[in-house]
Amino acid sequence: MVAIGVLSASYAADWWGERDGLPEGFFKEVGFWVLIAGVIGARGEYVRVNWPTFAEDTTRIFALRDGGLVFYGALLAALPTLVILTQKRGQNLPRVLDAIAPAIPIMHMFGRTGCFGAGCCYGEPTGQPWAVTFTDAQGVAPLNVALHPTQLYAATYLALLVLFLVWLRGRKRFNGQIMLAYL
Repeated sequence: MVAIGVLSASYAADWWGERDGLPEGFFKEVGFWVLIAGVIGARGEYVRVNWPTFAEDTTRIFALRDGGLVFYGALLAALPTLVILTQKRGQNLPRVLDAIAPAIPIMHMFGRTGCFGAGCCYGEPTGQPWAVTFTDAQGVAPLNVALHPTQLYAATYLALLVLFLVWLRGRKRFNGQIMLAYL
């Protein structure tokens, strides 16, 4: 789901960027390095937060198939990388940030949907009628416990955030406003 999110975000950012005067394919060009930085940052933050589980066997740090990516770690590594690449290519940074701002929650939304499928980032136990119960022993969530579907709450919020940012794009007063609204 993260891969689908990355591809969707890349195409969306390119589409918005071209409308804002950026070179065609700008985000596809810099996207590889931004993605690499994002994965390193996401995994690095997960490892930092959960260091005791990695201290005994540091080779597990590289076991991405076992899960463990933190969104804000990705954002904290990817944005400076984007800034550097934008400056190296002589593009207007606020314009670039505005083009990518609505794409970030698109990517995040797909990631949260993947979290739901994997059973990670689960919510507290609840008796609500919309509670979800995970039954796959391969997942991360506790088995056979009715839980808040926090992953779906987040995905819904992120979809609404995308709609708001797209709406705001047509009304922005200065370059950089969309990224400021996102942040």
